[in-house]
Amino acid sequence: MASYRVNVLIQAMCRNPETIARLNADLDAVFEQFGLSEAERSALRDGSMEAMRSVGAHPILQMHWLMARQPQIMEQMSILEYPGLLEE
Repeated sequence: MASYRVNVLIQAMCRNPETIARLNADLDAVFEQFGLSEAERSALRDGSMEAMRSVGAHPILQMHWLMARQPQIMEQMSILEYPGLLEE
């Protein structure tokens, strides 16, 4: 089941760097603003591809979420490696 709310939140984060700052300052307030369910909140907190896939986060948006929440991941992974990770 695709989660419209999760995808909209991540798209908003991509469009507006202020959303990333707000996520880092008060994650629960942003989750509340976007009306995320507890399962969606849990999946985003977990941040793993498996968890995000379970709530219907689009694969490209999963990558954006990971890079925004864990900037150091950009030093360890390229977009060329990401499709292989989805297959695991």
